[in-house]
Amino acid sequence: MSHGIACFLLLILLTGCSQEVPFATPAPGPAPAAAAAAAGPANCSSPAAAASSTQVAENTIFAVTLIDHPKCSENVAATAVAKWNVSSLHATSVSIFVISPANGKKLWLEGGASGEATTGQWVFKDTCFALENKDTGGVLASRRIESIPCTP
Repeated sequence: MSHGIACFLLLILLTGCSQEVPFATPAPGPAPAAAAAAAGPANCSSPAAAASSTQVAENTIFAVTLIDHPKCSENVAATAVAKWNVSSLHATSVSIFVISPANGKKLWLEGGASGEATTGQWVFKDTCFALENKDTGGVLASRRIESIPCTP
């Protein structure tokens, strides 16, 4: 197999793996200190930080929208669509991290200056999505899921 084909197949494999970030069911009560520390101050570690970092960016730079209404249960998880466009910030590529109370900070995907991606059904209440400049690591915007609407 040629080197180019092998690299292409590896890229496809890695892209497919990056779409699913399964989450353990969040434990009741506050997040452990280690998980909160791993999130960092600008990555939705508190509702105030999430609101201030997305106040302007929410509509123009980064948005996360729930696309389903799962059945109500003790462990409600939803599917979401993330859309971003950081062209105005002169960023050429981004990394999107998912931060959850149960699992800390994990890389979900990497992409260009603009794009759209759909999660699996693993988004829980208080899940945070942090959009970072891939080159500098700086946080460009973040979104915290405050609630998951559900159907009985």
